[in-house]
Amino acid sequence: MKSFVLPLTLGPEILLGLSFCCFLAGYLFVPLACSVWIELLVIVPLGLSLFFVHRTEWFLVNLAIFFLLMGSFANKPSYPGNHDPIKYYRLCAVKERETTVQAFGKVYERKGSILVATPQTVLCTFRKNKTNLRSGDVLLAASEINPIVPDLNPGSFDPVNYYRSKGITNSSFIKDTFLRVGHVNHWREEITRFRSTLGSIFDRELTPEEAGLAKALLLGDASEVQSSNKQTFSATGAIHVLAVSGMHVSLFAQMLLIVLSLFHRFLSKTTAQLVCIVVLGNYALLTGLSPSVLRSVIMFTFLQMAQIFGRESNSNHLLLMCAFVMVLLDPPCMYDIGFQLSFLAVLGIFNFQKPIASWLQPTHKVIKFFWETTAVSLAAQSLTLPLTLYYFHTFPNYFLLANLGVAVLSVASMYLGFFYLIVCAIPILSEMAAFPFQWSLKALIRFLETIANIPGAVAEGYLVAPSMMVMMLLSIALLLYTKIPRIVRVIPLSLIVISVTLSRYQRQSENHLYVLKANTPLFVYKKGSYANVVVPGKTVTDNVRILCNNYQKIYPLTKIDTTFLLLGDSIAISSISLVHRNDSLYLYQKTLSSISAEKHPLSWKYNQSPKLPVKIAF
Repeated sequence: MKSFVLPLTLGPEILLGLSFCCFLAGYLFVPLACSVWIELLVIVPLGLSLFFVHRTEWFLVNLAIFFLLMGSFANKPSYPGNHDPIKYYRLCAVKERETTVQAFGKVYERKGSILVATPQTVLCTFRKNKTNLRSGDVLLAASEINPIVPDLNPGSFDPVNYYRSKGITNSSFIKDTFLRVGHVNHWREEITRFRSTLGSIFDRELTPEEAGLAKALLLGDASEVQSSNKQTFSATGAIHVLAVSGMHVSLFAQMLLIVLSLFHRFLSKTTAQLVCIVVLGNYALLTGLSPSVLRSVIMFTFLQMAQIFGRESNSNHLLLMCAFVMVLLDPPCMYDIGFQLSFLAVLGIFNFQKPIASWLQPTHKVIKFFWETTAVSLAAQSLTLPLTLYYFHTFPNYFLLANLGVAVLSVASMYLGFFYLIVCAIPILSEMAAFPFQWSLKALIRFLETIANIPGAVAEGYLVAPSMMVMMLLSIALLLYTKIPRIVRVIPLSLIVISVTLSRYQRQSENHLYVLKANTPLFVYKKGSYANVVVPGKTVTDNVRILCNNYQKIYPLTKIDTTFLLLGDSIAISSISLVHRNDSLYLYQKTLSSISAEKHPLSWKYNQSPKLPVKIAF
């Protein structure tokens, strides 16, 4: 009998790439709804057949069909459930907002005397009241479940894509019509409780501003980071520091290996590597299992296992395998922006860092260190830039300068923070350790604030289509990774940069009236780089500020004024008249054939504006 030999003649990159692409194709384009037993009856025999196929072409065909079906079965169409508005929800990830409480609710159905979990998880919204909702609470509620709707205001947050990355496509506004019927403990609650205990240690010696940054930097909890600091980190391109990322995990792994090497008499190298893998896995659980952390921990695990078994490892193959494993275990994570940015950043570092570093060959050690750090930042930014422009519509102009400081200060803060956690129970030593840790956090905040306050720190107004984003990625890869003549490599990227720049200038110079969707519709009259925001009412709320900031991401402005439109008032802007009457807002547009100002009226009632937003060009 001929022994089985896995057909690897095409290389692991072909097999991994084919498997990954087929799984994605099945998940995205061929969703199938079957019972678990039917899925097993199809998948198991097909998977076993791979071990009995010896011809490479038939092996590839079987492999493609196997992962195509795996992807199809993984993406189940939206669970219809029953039409009874009364449902049971088990809450998790409870977060308090200004006037509401939001949570993810696992839907249960009652069958006889037991509750049976359904495949559906819903975004639940409650009115904020005296009831203290916690993760693990089981509620009986009467509410409708509706699809999550997109926010079409310019530059706004995309709730559909965000919650889709969590496996959630529907929402329910429960208000306060619910009854708590029980509580189910979950292992995530214990981890959250332990994270809160560790976070309270930082509150002893640090100010609230510094403690919030420390919790984000070391524990992955950015809920207490001040909003001004979040804006500062975002404006300088250092927002990744506020979430435990691959950089944090790699630094933690290096520290662990150094500490374990001190016990080389008692621990073999293999034992130290296995201990490090286990500790890193628990650290990933502690910090919330974000995609960037999972990517780093899985890659570190693969790398260490390859060393233990004496196998050579290819960085690109490990990265592809890591992405494949994560998508197999949690397919919706592919929609997560952090997942996409993390893998593209690491892919850029693996493939473009050396070509970029070869541009200069400094001999001085300090200059060499800063140039190598710059090369890493450029390599990471090369592939994440298209996605940054696509998702956020902004670009931090001084990201290189910011990353040079972050590379030093964030590393120092991490090491000092871990040391502080280790010695926090020793009275005198804890105070001594807290002092340098506190100053490293202050230095990091003040350094980034200085960068953010430089004029032109953030360039806004980029609106990149998905097709343009893909072309940017391909043109950057062509520029940095191929051996064809340089003039040929530069042309595609140059044409794309010119196109994006002209599009940005066109939006910056255009004139229009934009009616934004909000609780009360908001009017933005734009003329060139100047805008006048017409606010129905007497005050500028936080929601209005958010809408205006998002608007400027697409339409950059040099000056913006605010006009309040009180009840019964009217205002004329160019050929437009705005009237605030009763509970409605009316817009009248003049025509060339009539001098009457009350032709073609448009009106919007409060909270009843399904056709918004609307842009009227002049």
